[in-house]
Amino acid sequence: GNQKLSANVKILDVMVTDKEKSPAAKQIYISRLDGLKQQSQSYDAESYAIASACEVEVEGNYVALFFSEHNEGMVSMFNEAF
Repeated sequence: GNQKLSANVKILDVMVTDKEKSPAAKQIYISRLDGLKQQSQSYDAESYAIASACEVEVEGNYVALFFSEHNEGMVSMFNEAF
């Protein structure tokens, strides 16, 4: 689901039904992240910096994008869950 926590925090996550679908889901999130970068590049330096530091994470059947200034900690918690 997509949960908006504040103006600069978004969590996008999905569980795919089988591992072979993870690359397709990852590509969708990469496209979403690229869109966030393009939207914010010319008018929102803070969001652009956050988007530039984010990456799409894949672990088994889970694909996640943490759009947050606390991205590194969120990724660590995501990885520790597995």
